[in-house]
Amino acid sequence: MNFFVGTGSNLAKNIPSVEGNNREFFNSVLTQTGNSIFLQLVVPQEIVEIVSAFKGNKSPGFDDISPLIIKTVISFIAEPLAAVINTSFSQDMFPDTLKLAKVI
Repeated sequence: MNFFVGTGSNLAKNIPSVEGNNREFFNSVLTQTGNSIFLQLVVPQEIVEIVSAFKGNKSPGFDDISPLIIKTVISFIAEPLAAVINTSFSQDMFPDTLKLAKVI
């Protein structure tokens, strides 16, 4: 019954710690694997399309904002949201507060 309770922490123990920033980590992985990672810039229309596909009757996330509310306002926030996402990609940063999930 408590199988899933420790899953996250058990998996986290297997993640190797890395020195430096995200760019250094990705460069080391790419050197080892020979593969490449490329993230294209996000455009507001892409965000609108993704959010429009949300089911409005789903539970809110850790921020307690209902998907229905996000769907209602997405046309107003898509442009600044795209700017934040693109800045996150270009600066190799992802806010710790967005690394949360609400598991029910």
